[in-house]
Amino acid sequence: MTAQVLQEWYGILMDGSPMKKHPIINPYGWYEDFRLVTANMLFFEGSIPLHAWTRRFKRFIRAMKKTGMPWGFKDPRIIPLLGYALSFFDKPIIIRCYRPKDFVVDSYIKKLGWESEYASIRYDRDENLLDKYLKNYTHFRFNFYEHISEMEIINYLDNMEFVKYADS
Repeated sequence: MTAQVLQEWYGILMDGSPMKKHPIINPYGWYEDFRLVTANMLFFEGSIPLHAWTRRFKRFIRAMKKTGMPWGFKDPRIIPLLGYALSFFDKPIIIRCYRPKDFVVDSYIKKLGWESEYASIRYDRDENLLDKYLKNYTHFRFNFYEHISEMEIINYLDNMEFVKYADS
């Protein structure tokens, strides 16, 4: 929902090439870019090497910049590559959404069909990688729970002076 708020309330383009909605995983739309998600999926399934992913990622960045709009991206699959991906940006503005482990693990089990142990290991790995990669970047850590409203996200971003920082 954070990506939806960024796009619909703050005018930050999150899905220059939108994904299709999915009735179970995300009925309201992912607010993820199809080009980026595809590149990430191909890389992590071993279908393309890192240099091909890099070409696709740079092409994605160029396409988003070409819109002339403020833009961002969301794809949790990119976490293992995040340290490398961030090297393509001067001063990225990062919003890190944190959810309690039990909520995320339950979501992985329900929506992705993962086994509990694997879901728990993936959660721990991703949180550790985010801690490692984001420690040298200014970022907004957004702690939230399962049922959060759009207005709660907007109030949080306004209170954190996100817009003021984004405009500088």
